[in-house]
Amino acid sequence: MTFCVNCGREIPDDYSFCPNCGTRRFVEPEQPAAPQAPATPKTTGRVRGFGIASMAVGIEGMVLGIFFSFYALMGLMASLATDDVPVGEVFGAVAMIISLIGLASGIVASILSRKALAEKPDFRFAVLGKGFGLAATIVSGVAILIGLMALVF
Repeated sequence: MTFCVNCGREIPDDYSFCPNCGTRRFVEPEQPAAPQAPATPKTTGRVRGFGIASMAVGIEGMVLGIFFSFYALMGLMASLATDDVPVGEVFGAVAMIISLIGLASGIVASILSRKALAEKPDFRFAVLGKGFGLAATIVSGVAILIGLMALVF
């Protein structure tokens, strides 16, 4: 014979519940909950779009910056070689104008990648977009400086 943990009356051995108050005869120990792995946040379409767009715009800006850096360098060399023909000034002006587009592309890529990285910090495309955006900004800035030198000299 055992006694009820709630009311203290005797409970026959073949009973699972107290006949007086209905309390379960044996209280089963609680099982600890199995730890669950933290859910990794899914990449939403918006984050994916921002990340891929930042990478594409960054690459575009970097290509424009590199190409027009050489273009401005040719203008600088032409303006240093001869003073009669304004070829260097034309090359420098065109390089500066189009490099401004590359510079804007680099800035836009950095902004887009920042939005994507705010929601998912390890998103590969956004990290690449941030790098390409920075590279596009630097390369386009160099192209603008070379274009200015071609206009001045």
